[in-house]
Amino acid sequence: MGRTYIYLLDTFRELGISFEELADKFEKDRSGLEELIRSLVEKDLERIKNIELYSSYFNPESLTAVIEYMVESDIGRVSVKVIHADSPARGLQEYYKAEDRNKVKYY
Repeated sequence: MGRTYIYLLDTFRELGISFEELADKFEKDRSGLEELIRSLVEKDLERIKNIELYSSYFNPESLTAVIEYMVESDIGRVSVKVIHADSPARGLQEYYKAEDRNKVKYY
């Protein structure tokens, strides 16, 4: 089944989004997903200057997804990941293995 998390500054925070909702938002309303990211990380990063989609990985068989954004803010440029998996650590492991197999899409 899994859960969706945002990963920022070595911290995981759970979001109430299913795999299907995340995939749907990513496919149909990327700007809405970026605004969700902005609202969730703005407190930690102060003023956000820019959010860029960096990479994405979806595996419907394992119900794992990782969407990575590069966020430029007053404190610098940081990576923010949205992860859906049984556990966020396993989701990241699958993502990095998929990178090695060229299964991650870069933008």
